[in-house]
Amino acid sequence: MSYLKKICLLKEYKAGLSTTGKKLSGMIKCEDFVSGTKLELSILDLAPPQNDNYLLFIGNSNKNVVYTINSGFAYFNCSKEVLDISLPFGAIIILEKTQEVVMFGKTLDYPLELKDFLKIYKEKSLTLYLEEERIEKEIDNAYEYSDDVVATENYYENDDVDLKNLTLKDGYEELKNESVDNADFLKKEEQEKEDNAIKNEQSTCPIQEELTSKDCPDLLEFSTTLQDSSLECFSINEDVENLLNSYPRFAELENAIYKSRWVIISLEGCEYYFGRATLQDEGYLCYAVKGEMGACPKELENLATFIPSPYSKNAGYYVMFQKEN
Repeated sequence: MSYLKKICLLKEYKAGLSTTGKKLSGMIKCEDFVSGTKLELSILDLAPPQNDNYLLFIGNSNKNVVYTINSGFAYFNCSKEVLDISLPFGAIIILEKTQEVVMFGKTLDYPLELKDFLKIYKEKSLTLYLEEERIEKEIDNAYEYSDDVVATENYYENDDVDLKNLTLKDGYEELKNESVDNADFLKKEEQEKEDNAIKNEQSTCPIQEELTSKDCPDLLEFSTTLQDSSLECFSINEDVENLLNSYPRFAELENAIYKSRWVIISLEGCEYYFGRATLQDEGYLCYAVKGEMGACPKELENLATFIPSPYSKNAGYYVMFQKEN
């Protein structure tokens, strides 16, 4: 069989992780090609976890995989050697640190319920932990100081040593001083290069310093301004396409949200983002502004979803999704 497609629906098992307050719903679209397996995860309104990570575990007792996800929309590629979707399987979204199950789903022909499927995940998690521990020990052993290796060389038998006085010979003392001076010079030169590189990086990559701006209008004001001033009928496809073709593309959000297209719009000296996305076969108009995780403005609570930036641990984008008419 050259192509196989299965849909695994996900049901909420832990409340309080939706940005809208409604029950979470989602699915995983699984496609099996000759070259491998493609997974597409779609969970609408999944809020970012507080001091934790989401994990996606999918498979059965024979073949399964674990992925770390930072939003409700992601896609992965894997080989048939680690995941075979032609067989019955299940899937869970779980919090890594607390081990709480957020969502669970399975194919109709998969016999195990959540309790038994969770045991499979815990066995997999233990195997991954032991493997990581083994690799860390190998790395530590490779860098460990070895007296046996050092003791194989007798430094007092070198030509530059005066055995009688236990000092360096005159000619070698001068060479030693010269080598120290050269080493200091090279170290200083290397430090200057590193400082210049940091300055250049800061001047060309200002995103981390400028991720928030309290002087900018909020996201609601931006979306209203954009609709009122730019387009007479904002939901018409031709108008949206014209807008998306008139401004610079923004790849960072396009990579973060699958099946989306984004542009950068400068307004009142601030930088905003407008885009279009397809979520669960429905079209959405999207508005975004930079912000810090866990610091959503009050006027945007239950309206905007936080999408983390790959360039920062705490910064990212607050995104509003509006269904197209």
